[in-house]
This record gives sequence, structure tokens and C-alpha cells, in this order.
Amino acid sequence: MKNLIIQTFILLITYPLFSQQLQEVAHSKDIELMNKFIETKGFDYCEEGYNLVTALTAVGNYELLEEAVEKGADLNKVCEGGHSALYYAALYDKIEIAKFLLANQADEDYKDKYGYTAFNIAHAFNHIEFLQKVLNIKMDHYADVDGPYLLDQGDQFEMIQFQRNDQGILIDSQTIDKKVINNMPLSCFDREGEKLFSFQLHREKIKVKSTYNLPKKLVALSDIEGKFEAFISLLKVSGVIDESLNWIFGKGHLVLVGDFFDRGEMVTETLWLIYKLEQEAAEVGGVLHFLLGNHEMMNLRGDWRYVPKKYLINAQFVGKSYQDFYGPQSVLGAWLRTKNSMVKIGGYVFCHGGLSPDFTIAQMPISLINESLRELIDKPDNEVPNVFNGEFLLRDYGPLWYRGHFQNAHTKQQLIDVLKVFNASYLVVGHTPVEKISTLYDGKIIALDVPHAKGPTHQAVLVIEKNQMNVLKADGTTYALK
Repeated sequence: MKNLIIQTFILLITYPLFSQQLQEVAHSKDIELMNKFIETKGFDYCEEGYNLVTALTAVGNYELLEEAVEKGADLNKVCEGGHSALYYAALYDKIEIAKFLLANQADEDYKDKYGYTAFNIAHAFNHIEFLQKVLNIKMDHYADVDGPYLLDQGDQFEMIQFQRNDQGILIDSQTIDKKVINNMPLSCFDREGEKLFSFQLHREKIKVKSTYNLPKKLVALSDIEGKFEAFISLLKVSGVIDESLNWIFGKGHLVLVGDFFDRGEMVTETLWLIYKLEQEAAEVGGVLHFLLGNHEMMNLRGDWRYVPKKYLINAQFVGKSYQDFYGPQSVLGAWLRTKNSMVKIGGYVFCHGGLSPDFTIAQMPISLINESLRELIDKPDNEVPNVFNGEFLLRDYGPLWYRGHFQNAHTKQQLIDVLKVFNASYLVVGHTPVEKISTLYDGKIIALDVPHAKGPTHQAVLVIEKNQMNVLKADGTTYALK
């Protein structure tokens, strides 16, 4: 949420900037002056992104705001490029005005052009009283089972875990010596308090390469988005894990093509399972490839538009920011910062979004793309260079976001030319939803982003074995890809 804070900080230091006439009304207690403004300008008149209602809210003029509502002002009216009245109430911590706005049908869920709501603003600036008294966010109601989170404190780790008992949410927060925690089992739990699996911290960093030979068998899937049950069902049916959630795939490769964050309620558990399986695979000669998608990058760079409230509230419940849970000083955050965004395995290139024709111009090898994106994780927007290894990689034409393959944005020959840059024959992507795993451009592109939320008949993985591509569904049925 760094970028949100920068954006709103600009609003704070220009607090609030609009025309002299609107300023006079907003700071006045003169009802007649406001009436004259309404007669000449109207409620919908906008100046520098503000209208009458948002200006009155921003300066905290409760008296005239009440009068404006009585005269028919629309509390949800927003100027182009501006924000809602409730947004400004959250930004400037105007608790009583916010209560009044909500009592008069202000839209609590309205999103600005960046996708942020009043909740996001209040959370970003730690306006706890606003969250509790205005938005009725009860910490012990929204907090839920989660963790563990491990935050590096030098010779120790701060470990935070949320569990549930008969009395509600139980927070286990303790500081543990690194020598102790490196040898102790850690566990993830379900909402009923049952242990899902245990794991240990990696003793050393697992080496990540950008290019591999094609193994005898490979399984790929994408866009799980915190749907833990769907994830383990697919891994079980494809022979990657056993009933105890242990790796049984031998020297096979499992490729996870991004977007395991957001929307779902079991993101942390899913990440720790991947972390565990990666180590188990490495011990027997297998490889688990966890590729960053746009939602991984969004979470690591502070864009939390799609993060369920549970995670943001959990962080506040223990006096943390959500950024702390995935920052470079956290075990999960540091681990994620070692990951690739692209990998080439045999003749197949895997990346979350896709490869635009611009890559034929850029001529960037996969290793440089991976290195550049890792370096950009912790750079704020205003420090991202507008060159191929900066702005280009993070935007719509970069490998995390590109959707042009599904929009007829290029020809088959352009795709072939891009693949030649990477000496590859096929491209495997997620990101853009499809009803079933299928191919585009005469089999050159394989699309993985199926609707896992719809259940086993829609959940599926790609299986590559003996140079044959097949789709295996969670219900056990299969079909060949052409």
C-alpha cells in the first residue's frame, strides 16, 4: 500500500485544494452563501476533483453538509478524477461526518479509480477508531485463523499465529531464538483448529534457475487465489502429493504460474504448503517452480485492493501493517523475493500474463527479466525507470499483466517471433480466465486460468508427459490438448 500512501499524502499536503469560491463556502457557516453557490453552480459543479459535498466533508463542515443533504445533495456524486465524500472522511479521520454520510446512504463500498475504498484509506493510515466506530469493523469478529508469520529480528524471529477456540480468536505471539525455530516444526491449521500440515524452515536458500530441461513428467496450474482445498485436490489427483500433503512426485516438475494471493481466505496456508513442497521436491531431485503473477507483485509492492479484510484486520489486531507480513524481513516475503516471473522448461515458456510483441524489440533473456522484476519489487512507482527493464515489465505489456493473446492483439507470426527470442515452441499462461484449459494460435499458447471456485468439474491442471499435453481435472477426467 506504499503507492496508496504516496497518493493520499499528496492530498494531505495540499489539504484541500480547490477554487477560492468553493473554499469560501466550504469554510463558511453562512447558509445563504451556500444557497447562492448552489443556485449559481449546482451540486454537481467540480473544481480540482471536488464538488460541494466532498469539499464540505474534507474541511469538516458538518453544519453546512447537513443543510446540503436536506436540499437534495447526492452524497455519492464524484467528480472526474476525484474521490467520494466517505473517502475524504476516512482520509481526514472525520468520524462524526462519516457516521452522518453512512446514515444518509453513502456507499461504503465505492472504489476510486485505483480500486480503493474508505476501508483501504482508514487501514492505510491506521485510523482504528474510524474502522471500529464508523465502519463497524470489530477486530475480534473479522480476525480469523491465519499464519504463522515469521518476522526477522536479528538473532530471533517474532512468530505470530491466529487460531480459534470456543472464546473466539486466539493470538499466539512470541519471540523465538533462530537456533530454536530452525529445528522446530511449524504448523498451519484450519478454521476448526485442526492441523493441516507441519513444516520446517528451509536450512538454505533453494537455487532458482531460469532454464531447465524438460522432465519426464510436468504438472502446471495457475490462479489458485487462496483456494487451498482446490489446490490440494488438484495436487492429489495428479499424483504430486499424498493424503498427508507430502511430495510424492519424485523428479517431476510442478509449475505454479502465478496468482496464489488475494480473493481467497487461505492464502497463507497455501503459500506455506508450497514452501514445504519446494523443499521436499528438491531433496529427491524434483522441482517446484513458483512463478510470480500480478497479484504476487501487487501484494509485495503494497497494492492491497484485492486482499480480503481478514488479512488486513489480522495485521492491525497485533499492531502491524499487512506490509510487515510480506516485507523483506518476513520469512515468506524474503522467500517470495527470490522467485522467478518466467521459466523455460524444454521448449515451453511459462509466465503468468503473456509475452507481447515488444519482447522481439527488447531482446531480453529470461534471466534478465527475472532479475529485473525481482529488483523492482521494492521500488515505489516514482522510482521505476521508464525503460524496458522497468516501467515496461510492470505494466500491461509486461509478462505479469499482458492479455493481448486473448484479444487478437497480434498475429501468429508475431507470436512465433517472440517465442524465437526465447528459443521456445510453446507459451503457457494464466491470468486471463478461460472456461477450460485450452490452446490458442494453433496450439502455440496454452491457457490455464480456469474457474477453480466453481468446483471439481472446472478445476484442472496441465500435464506434459512424453511430449504429450493433456488436461487432468479434479474429478479425474482427462482430455488431450491439440
